[in-house]
Amino acid sequence: MYVVGFVPCHKVPNKRPCALDPFLEPLIRDLENSFIEGTKVKYARDIGGCSGNAGETIVRCMLLCWTGDHSAQCEVGKFINCGILPFRRHHLRGTNIANQSTYYIANNRYHARFPVESRVLEDEVAKMSEIENEDRPTVRGALARQNGYTGLSILHRLHKLYGFNVILDTVFDMMHNIPLNVVRKDFNRFLSDETVNKSTLDKRLQAMPWTSELKDGRIPKSCAKIGHWKAEEYRKFAFPASECVLGGLIEDEDFSIWVLAARMAEMVYYCGRNGWKEEDVLLFDNLEKRHIILVEEQLGLDQCVVTAHNLEHAAEDILRFSSPDNYWCEVYERAVTKYIATSSNKKSIELTFAKAEGRRELLKSLKCKQTNQKKVDQETQIKVDYVQAVYLMQRNYTLNYF
Repeated sequence: MYVVGFVPCHKVPNKRPCALDPFLEPLIRDLENSFIEGTKVKYARDIGGCSGNAGETIVRCMLLCWTGDHSAQCEVGKFINCGILPFRRHHLRGTNIANQSTYYIANNRYHARFPVESRVLEDEVAKMSEIENEDRPTVRGALARQNGYTGLSILHRLHKLYGFNVILDTVFDMMHNIPLNVVRKDFNRFLSDETVNKSTLDKRLQAMPWTSELKDGRIPKSCAKIGHWKAEEYRKFAFPASECVLGGLIEDEDFSIWVLAARMAEMVYYCGRNGWKEEDVLLFDNLEKRHIILVEEQLGLDQCVVTAHNLEHAAEDILRFSSPDNYWCEVYERAVTKYIATSSNKKSIELTFAKAEGRRELLKSLKCKQTNQKKVDQETQIKVDYVQAVYLMQRNYTLNYF
């Protein structure tokens, strides 16, 4: 398996559903050619515990899943980003409050017992194609609001080859959903409502006995600098710090909601890294459903946003693609940080990144070859030393005998 980063032009026009298609076209074309024609490779020996696969064979590439934050997934999959139908997995409709422009998720307790009908790709392709082929902007916008799509994604071309499903295989990123959406939203609400004593909170944070493993990176030190907190700090604050730090500082009703977010962070970032069992997935599914139910009933409907609702589909992704650390965006965010820090003359910046990535991949492959050669040389030297030692022992024994 290989992870491919997709970096489009930085001057992509806004509100153009087809803006990313020219950049995705070469990738999709290569995937199609690789799957149909394949690439001949030669295995020196049997691999994967299967006998008889040594020698020349054909390798074909498949796109398993596409990850990104909510906005990026909507752009690539051509789903509507907000509005009355912002849910790409089912036909749930949003609820408007006081004729405002934002729609929220209502009746969560009812929907937990009686789930909404899921979207089926084969039934939705006709609507996607109709919106994609519509040239009139006003009609296209009306169709998008009524159906929840902005067109037919270019990724759908892979569906005819091996069944790539643009609805199910565009996964939800836990890095944004838990630390940057749920945890940050709730914690900032505590600070803005002044329900938390900030001085006491800072003292408890400073007294937190962080382990050396947790110190290897960013750790939350003060809520006064919360504007500079990253996903790593929100995640470490949620677990293991928050239950000790916030204990007694917030109301019991708020704390009962907060501990659910802390448990979800613990399962995704710690327990789940060692493997997920079916009972773990069921527990996580119950945690996120209870979280959004309590948020609606205790905090109000205006707190039930679409990003919080997306946690309901985390269990589906875990069952299909295993642990969320296989497809979350932390590694890509770090790569973007390095791109931003790269010196450039601001001309052909994508080419600069591409060349840097090419050099990195080349150096990594050379390093692997050097490491393997070094290992071979070490094994050869051990054999030579062993032969010399045996020879000296035999020679000494012969001299002593005579």
